[in-house]
Amino acid sequence: MRKAFSLLIDREYIVEAIGQAGQEPANTFIPTGMADGQGGEFRANDDAYTYPVADAKGYYTIEYSEEKVEEARELLKACGYEFDESGMLSADTPIDMTYLTNDSEGNVKIGEAIQQDLAVIGINLTVETREWNVFLDERKNGQFDFCREGWLADYNDPINMLEMWETTSGNNDMQFGR
Repeated sequence: MRKAFSLLIDREYIVEAIGQAGQEPANTFIPTGMADGQGGEFRANDDAYTYPVADAKGYYTIEYSEEKVEEARELLKACGYEFDESGMLSADTPIDMTYLTNDSEGNVKIGEAIQQDLAVIGINLTVETREWNVFLDERKNGQFDFCREGWLADYNDPINMLEMWETTSGNNDMQFGR
């Protein structure tokens, strides 16, 4: 289901229309420019590792398309969800989720963009905002269906980005493996 939701999000729209600061849509856990510890860039295709989508240097292509929307439908069908003849989720198998974010205007706009993206196939996403400290507490405690996350590296090493996905990490706010 996570992959299906991910396929529906138009990341280019988010960075171009909402962010408007030259951001690069993410398609890996490691951002562009992070060192590999041997004088090169970690996020590069080489003899040691080539990303599944080699030309995108990532795990998937960024471009939003009807093909991705159809793939999302097929993944959800495999999970038991039903769709009507117009490609919308059936009332018999609805998906209702909440997106938790802080009350920053930009983050709310991103939540609303994702809400529209998921609605393309009938997923109902409610955007809920919280004051910053309440948001942090609820996120840390796993009190969300879907949540805004942001992360900056303290130093130029990929572990800064990877450790938040370790089950026992204190930075695992997404509750991965819990």
